[in-house]
Formats: sequence, C-alpha cells, structure tokens
Amino acid sequence: MARAASRDIVVLGPRRKARLEAIVRRSSAPQALVRRARIALLAHQRWPNAQIAAELGCTVNTVRTWRHRFARRGMPGLQDRPRSGRPEGYGPDVRLAIVATATSAPPAGCPARTHAMIAGQLPAAGISVSQVGRILAGLDLAPHRVRDGSTAATTTSSGPRPPRCATSTCARRRAPW
Repeated sequence: MARAASRDIVVLGPRRKARLEAIVRRSSAPQALVRRARIALLAHQRWPNAQIAAELGCTVNTVRTWRHRFARRGMPGLQDRPRSGRPEGYGPDVRLAIVATATSAPPAGCPARTHAMIAGQLPAAGISVSQVGRILAGLDLAPHRVRDGSTAATTTSSGPRPPRCATSTCARRRAPW
C-alpha cells in the first residue's frame, strides 16, 4: 500500500491559494516566507514531504514543520513564532515617558537634551542613563542632536556655538566645545 504524503492535509480555497501565489511572486517578500508559501502550495498538490524538500532545497524536517503549522493555523502559521528571551525590564509606560521627555523642549538654558538629563527627570522610573540611551537608540531617536529654537539659528558650522547649559542636571556632562 502506498504511503500517504503526510498526515497534515493542506486544503486551500481560491482566495488563500491566490494569497500564497502572490507571496511567491512578490520580489520584495522575505525569502523565508516565500519558501513557506511554496511548501504550502506544493503540499496542497499532495506532494510528499521528501519531494517538496528536494524541490526547494531544504530538509524534510523543515517541510514537515511548515506543512504542519500551515495545516493547523492557516496563513498566520507561516509567520515566525515569538522568540524566547529575557523580558523587557521597562514596560511601555516607561518607554512612553522617555520618549515624551526626549521630544519635549529642553529646560531653559540647555541647548539640547542628554541621556543623563532624561534619566534625571524620571526618578520614579529608576532608569539608568545607559538604558535611556538603549531605548532611544532602539526607537531611532537622538534628542542630543536637536537644538531648541533659540539656538538653532546660531548653530552653524562656521558660526558661534550654543551656550553651555547652566542647570545642574545638564552641567554634569558638558559638551567638548
């Protein structure tokens, strides 16, 4: 008796099949997603796992994994599952407070915000200067590169430099100029 292709039977309706074919045709689609879509399309044609693996140049275990996930979860099954790892130390509320502080106007007399200033203005969060820097870097924010309106016009490559900050939170780390 002939062995079945797999216990995970993939049944595709016309809309789902069209979506998978669109993923395969799209040149900007991530290649991992394209491979998974091709596995689902070939599984729908009842190809055995070994034949799909040979056709796509991957292992039988890879085909088995994605065929099973697609059969059980459908289109969302083609996406990567969340990775394990250390949970975030600071939740969205602390991150939002950091962004709000970083994007607000700096105190009077300070030409720009520093990570130390931002950490100093959030004592309840108990966040370190380096963690503020990592969070802002992850969000692609650079508040130290933004000058307030009064000094932006005077800050040119050949013009005078902005005044140093006189407040205690900003005076700890002075700019090299």
